[in-house]
Amino acid sequence: MRLAGLSALLALSCAAAARGETVLGVGGLTVEGRVVALDDARRLVVETGRAKAGGRRTVRIPLADAVEIHYGRAAAAEGGAAVSVAPRTILFENGDRLEGDVARIENERFVVVTRRLGRLSVPLTAVRGVLHPRQGVSESIGAAARAAVETGEATAEDVLFLANGDRSAGVIAKLGGGRVEMDHLALGKRVVVDLHDVIALRFARLPGVKKPAPAGGVVATLGTADGSRLSGPLLAASTEKLRIAWLGGEGRKAGLAVPVRDLERVSFRGGRLVWLSDLAPGAREERPLLGPPFTLGLDRRPGGGALSIGGRAFRRGLATRARSRYTWRLAGAFEAFESYIGIDDETGGARSAAGRGEGRVAFRVLVDGEEKYNSGPVRGGEAARYVRVPLTGAAEITLCVDEDGELDLADLADWAEAHLVRPKGKEKRE
Repeated sequence: MRLAGLSALLALSCAAAARGETVLGVGGLTVEGRVVALDDARRLVVETGRAKAGGRRTVRIPLADAVEIHYGRAAAAEGGAAVSVAPRTILFENGDRLEGDVARIENERFVVVTRRLGRLSVPLTAVRGVLHPRQGVSESIGAAARAAVETGEATAEDVLFLANGDRSAGVIAKLGGGRVEMDHLALGKRVVVDLHDVIALRFARLPGVKKPAPAGGVVATLGTADGSRLSGPLLAASTEKLRIAWLGGEGRKAGLAVPVRDLERVSFRGGRLVWLSDLAPGAREERPLLGPPFTLGLDRRPGGGALSIGGRAFRRGLATRARSRYTWRLAGAFEAFESYIGIDDETGGARSAAGRGEGRVAFRVLVDGEEKYNSGPVRGGEAARYVRVPLTGAAEITLCVDEDGELDLADLADWAEAHLVRPKGKEKRE
């Protein structure tokens, strides 16, 4: 990986410790090793190297500079609390998700049983809904139910989505023992439904009931092997577990401990790094020369699928096409823009008659209307290029993708891991 950016950044490439963790930071910082602690100065303590190969070294990364932790090994699969063969997915208002079994609702709290974390209880107001994919349910019915829970507007009543396509709206009076009792709105009576027949559940959001306030400062999002995603301020770290102040923990001081063996990735937000995919552009132009209209893909290709350049996958970023232009207002708040650029493998992996990757574009970065970066021709199949553009005092940034001498049918272009960097000391505080 090409390293650039902040002064005194460290690049260490050595044999990874037992679990092969990689810690990424702003400016392209890459450290191989394992996280052993979070010190009193809010820095990740990373131990690198091996005792028999010249001794171990310790690197301390300010939490505000941390981007991600990758775990280069499969998580353990055995043990833990017993859950069903097809666990349900509990979706939360803050974007978190948890794989497990719905146990019951009691005292305005939602209780769920998970394989690794045991029994958890969260405020009912924090839960958006539940998904329970099942075989034998038509694709259209399943997709409609999933969309209603994941992205649908909040409703004034609870809604059950059934496997046969029916919906029941009302007030859930009781949930537990594998069934749900609802005071049915249309029927005017209480009905009892086997929870197995419910493929999705959307909880009401009553007027005057506020969502839990979002966590401030640097927030860690823990991604586990079973697909769960839990977020909150990082309270402690060790070689065995990470502890966050999660809404289902035992209070801010105790938090929720997640075993490191179950983690695949930890990402951070709220520090010096701000993902562009989290910010709506203030102005946009999308003018395809040929082909259908397109729109900006956020962390995914416009048609779905992860971003990928030259065989390397990226979790975050923007996907667009030639003849596109997007502008974000900055108000002088950022130090730099950083990104990887290239033709996405979905189109760039195809080969032309000359044996080259399909697609050819030029990436440009304008700062306050002045061109600060021009990639020149970028072809499909090439490795991702690293870009860093200073932004000190800038009012706006514009990202442009232009066709470069070819038709734009194969020009799916990625601004992979595109982000802004705040100056030191200007990150959000907890």
